[in-house]
Amino acid sequence: INAWEERKWINKIIKINNVPFKVYKHIPRCSATNLQPNTDNVTINLPSELKKIYNHFDMGIYLTSLSDGKIHIGDKVVLDD
Repeated sequence: INAWEERKWINKIIKINNVPFKVYKHIPRCSATNLQPNTDNVTINLPSELKKIYNHFDMGIYLTSLSDGKIHIGDKVVLDD
């Protein structure tokens, strides 16, 4: 899978270990990433910086399971065309 490939999968079906999932939407980064650890100090706007560099600030994608099944770390992800 190429970098950012999953951004093209919105409203499509993927399978992981033959378990189908609908790709629901992008997961945006939370503004809490702007805070310095253990403080309330904001010194950077990380989502804005990511948008400048990558033209998005998504963290991943939300999936909705369409059936029961087991998936495991390392299982192949297949776009169900």
